[in-house]
Amino acid sequence: MIKFFRKIRQNLLMENKTGKYFKYAIGEIILVVIGILIALSINNWNEDRKAKTYEEQVYTQIYKDIKADSLNLSLVIKYYKQKDTLMNRILYDSVPSIEYETINDENQYTFPYGIRLITNHDNISNTKKGYQLFKTFNTMDIDSDSLSFSIEDYYSQAIINEKYELVKNATDRNITEFQQKDWFLDFAVNHKLNLDYLDYINNSRDFKIRVFDYQLFAIKNHNRDLIQQQELAEIIKEKIKDRLEK
Repeated sequence: MIKFFRKIRQNLLMENKTGKYFKYAIGEIILVVIGILIALSINNWNEDRKAKTYEEQVYTQIYKDIKADSLNLSLVIKYYKQKDTLMNRILYDSVPSIEYETINDENQYTFPYGIRLITNHDNISNTKKGYQLFKTFNTMDIDSDSLSFSIEDYYSQAIINEKYELVKNATDRNITEFQQKDWFLDFAVNHKLNLDYLDYINNSRDFKIRVFDYQLFAIKNHNRDLIQQQELAEIIKEKIKDRLEK
């Protein structure tokens, strides 16, 4: 093709048709420019298509991650709700007396109104595979997009969860201090019901205070954050579905 155009130019020069030569040269330049613009347009289209495909993959992964998070959040929220009911009965002296009559060597560890209520906790470990991919985006659109703000907000709440640390600290403190009680070895090692332990969980003011502290940290604060996180997770899921359907 290049040889073809070159031959035409040479013939025009040899025939001393300078005017036609310059017109032809200008036309050739225009054709080259048009060819370059078409190539750039195709390249940009390919790049946009690749970016769109990658964006869809990222949002699909985030959707899967948040869906899994939401399921785990539901389980933990339900777990804390059940605990809240038990703790309120302890704090308001509404545990039926017959409940304490059922405790024995075999079931004292799983007894719902015992120390196990305030010596364990649960938390969410968020799946961040999609979020790590999301962080690789580097466009103005993604930075100013409402969906991206929601995603950033969700993971900032999930990563920085100081209230969970309060629950964990309260739990660890209870375990450490219970280990100093005379009845603890019977409870944890000998699997023998110690009457002092029964009296402690039934009548002790100290036990009620610990229950109140745990409820404050776990139910009133941490669990409230988990509920908000789940609500945000559901909002993001809907936004992602809308985005992917466009």
